[in-house]
Amino acid sequence: MTDLSISRVPLQPIWLEVDQFIRSYYAATPEAQTGILPLEIDWNFFLSIEKANGLCLFTARAEVAASPLLGLSLYFLIHHPQHKGRLVAICNTLAVAVPHRGQGIATSLVKTALQYFQSSTSVQMVTHGHRAVYQAKPLFPALGFHKEEETYIILLPRKDLPSCQ
Repeated sequence: MTDLSISRVPLQPIWLEVDQFIRSYYAATPEAQTGILPLEIDWNFFLSIEKANGLCLFTARAEVAASPLLGLSLYFLIHHPQHKGRLVAICNTLAVAVPHRGQGIATSLVKTALQYFQSSTSVQMVTHGHRAVYQAKPLFPALGFHKEEETYIILLPRKDLPSCQ
């Protein structure tokens, strides 16, 4: 894709647009909800983390006025409890709209985030997950990431809470 604009932006002014984008992403990507809890975004949580300087949002748009979101990456910034004093960026969401996948947008989002963390923060480690349900090859090794661990999930049946199924 040519004329792509990747920017670090605050979540608060665009959270409704981000909500709509993520809901659309999940609707268009059936495997996105395979094996996990139902999508119920707590935007108050995200906005409170942002107020405490613990959130970084990067958006991808075409370089056209009022262009819709083509993709986004959202990171939590935390001081790692096992590595005292070390700031870590943990990717919560990396998503590209279905019609724009395969055009390098996710790679551009991650590269921009890495450049920002390197030049403008004290972040020392960035983590990204790759869901096993996706058929796409992970882009992270080509960007210098190494595989550190695998995650296993089990949904526990609960009679006292809404169904996870």
